[in-house]
Amino acid sequence: MNKMTFDEFIDAVQKDVRPMLSRSYRDAELRVVPFQKMNSSYVALQMENAGSGVVPNVNLTNLYRDYRDGIAFDRILKAVTEQLQSDPVVDAAEILDYSRVKEKLFIRVSDAEKNRDVLAKTPHKEVDGLAVTYHIQVQKGSDFTASTQVTNVLLEAYGITPEQLHADAIESGKILYPSRVEPLASVMMGMMGGGLDTDMVSFEDAGLVMISNTQGMNGAAALFYPGQMDLVAEKMGGDYMIIPSSVHELLVIRDDGTGYSTLETMVREVNSAIVSPEDQLSDHVYHYDAKDHVLEKAETFEGRMAQKKLEHEGTKEKTSVLQRLNDKKETLGSHPGKAAPNRLKDMML
Repeated sequence: MNKMTFDEFIDAVQKDVRPMLSRSYRDAELRVVPFQKMNSSYVALQMENAGSGVVPNVNLTNLYRDYRDGIAFDRILKAVTEQLQSDPVVDAAEILDYSRVKEKLFIRVSDAEKNRDVLAKTPHKEVDGLAVTYHIQVQKGSDFTASTQVTNVLLEAYGITPEQLHADAIESGKILYPSRVEPLASVMMGMMGGGLDTDMVSFEDAGLVMISNTQGMNGAAALFYPGQMDLVAEKMGGDYMIIPSSVHELLVIRDDGTGYSTLETMVREVNSAIVSPEDQLSDHVYHYDAKDHVLEKAETFEGRMAQKKLEHEGTKEKTSVLQRLNDKKETLGSHPGKAAPNRLKDMML
């Protein structure tokens, strides 16, 4: 049997899913729209039901991929039906009330360049290619989070500054999704059934350290919690490199001075072959300077250090020249009489 084209698949889903909806959703409006969010864009099936404050989006692009991979169309229809009817009902008045939203805010981090279109419509803070965005938790389960992103329109409705939004989202986020900083070896032991014990491997002995949150979802943002970067530096014993494993976790390794190029090549290869596009954080390795308290791309760090070295050498050279001039002036002053003009002439030649 020939597979449906994408357009045929969309038409079939839209037509066949309505009879499967419960009675309370039978009169809902179904529409197919292009949808864009952080790190991904897709064709979505939306359902707007009277009296509901939420418009669920079902990713038809991913479902069509499943269909092409052999998943039966009936199973896909069932999944679409469940997604449309299981989304939480959102009180629109609550979303517009910042006093109620404030405690449900959290942050996510993504690649700024890959998400320019979305970022143009949302308040955000950029740190050398990484974008911190702000989200409202609508519902939280053991392995999922239903949320909506704070847009420029919402920010204007709240009547607050981007700076206040950032501060509030950081404070709320660290409570909703506490950070998790552990040697990777301990994490792996826990995954293999050995139980999670951070004392199994000390940070001094750890080659790699993982940074995430306790839920393991969008945990890379935990790096931006107050004092987190310096806390990691204390555990690592100084400067460290940050490997952007995904939006869900980061891997950290001590900066031993060997450079970043090999690590960055590895990151690009892993992103290309293994990490799904929606989970990719960056193709760049980052660096944290524990002395200057600066997070930046490793290449930016090396450039900044090279500039510092040039400035330092220039200062030393300038000091050396001034010192030689002062020495000559002192010598000139110690030989009064006719010899002085000759020494001055020598200095000018």
